[in-house]
Amino acid sequence: MTRRAEIVLPGVHVVKDGPDREAFSIPPDTPLPFVTGEENLPVLAAMQHMLELPRAGPFSLVLYGPTGSGKTHLLRLLWEILRAVFPRDHVLAATATDFVRGLTAAIDQGRTRAFRAAWKGAQWLLLDDIHHLQDYPAAEMELLNVFRRVEQGLMRLAVTSTRHPNRLQGLSEGLRSRLSGGYALPVEYPSAPARADLLRLALGRRGLKATPAALEHLVEACPGPAGQVLGLSVNAAFLVGEGTIDLAAAKRLLKQIERPAPPTPGQVLRAASRHFRVPVAELKGPSRSRTVVRAREIAVYLMATLSRKSLRQIAKILGGRDHTTISYAFRKAQSALGKDACLRLAAAEIAEKSKLLCKRRRVSINR
Repeated sequence: MTRRAEIVLPGVHVVKDGPDREAFSIPPDTPLPFVTGEENLPVLAAMQHMLELPRAGPFSLVLYGPTGSGKTHLLRLLWEILRAVFPRDHVLAATATDFVRGLTAAIDQGRTRAFRAAWKGAQWLLLDDIHHLQDYPAAEMELLNVFRRVEQGLMRLAVTSTRHPNRLQGLSEGLRSRLSGGYALPVEYPSAPARADLLRLALGRRGLKATPAALEHLVEACPGPAGQVLGLSVNAAFLVGEGTIDLAAAKRLLKQIERPAPPTPGQVLRAASRHFRVPVAELKGPSRSRTVVRAREIAVYLMATLSRKSLRQIAKILGGRDHTTISYAFRKAQSALGKDACLRLAAAEIAEKSKLLCKRRRVSINR
């Protein structure tokens, strides 16, 4: 198994569990690192191996895991490292949605050859959320063409996905086979020691400290993604202010953090906009491109189900459309969600992002 001491990636902190666990701190103006325990050592080792290997020979890396596990964070760190270590290399980084949109625009404008030249000319390609390529055969074909350079050792490829490539049934067998042929490793949620270190760092950024007992109690309340821990630090600063959080204050803090109100239509639109990489103005506008229409339909469905708005109200929000058009979009989204597992996952992610955009009511803690 990969040892903790072997990982020397900048921007990454691997927590050592046990009684001899050392304290860890970073300068105030330094971005929070990717904090993890031994659960993600294989992933970090593969990333380091990717950077250290001789340039000849094929290499591809798939990081897969649930939303919030840190896949995009790691891909962003990899991009920063590549830019620093190989400044002369052409490094391309994009989301799968951007890849599809760029290809669609190139086809519409007759610039397909230039699009291919831009992607094939890179030494490194980092592609986020590759599961969004499902059901876009033209984009899959372009990526298969890119893979030829990977197989020839002319390009290194790193992608992220919510699932192992073999489980992305919406992708062609050829693409799934090539993605599975390299490293395909799961990114796990941070362990309790990692969450404790991350929470301590995040609280420190906000002028707060927590006693060991309080830290343990708060960490137990955030068993999932790192985003939960960071959200807890925001609430702590908002509700507590400054000082030291003891166990009693930690219990009061968790008790008074209320469930967020249902997201507003605006919050749903912003979440859909970020997910599909489509401006809110386009969602409200007349565009009929495939990506915009799909994003608009999902937004309509979520505004109706999460924000509890009538279809007439949603029609007014979306640029004053006729409510029958909105009714059709709702039914179309409902039908598609029943058939497409990938789309259901996308809708769930947008719903979660919408909820995160909700503002909590300000309350006080009696200390």
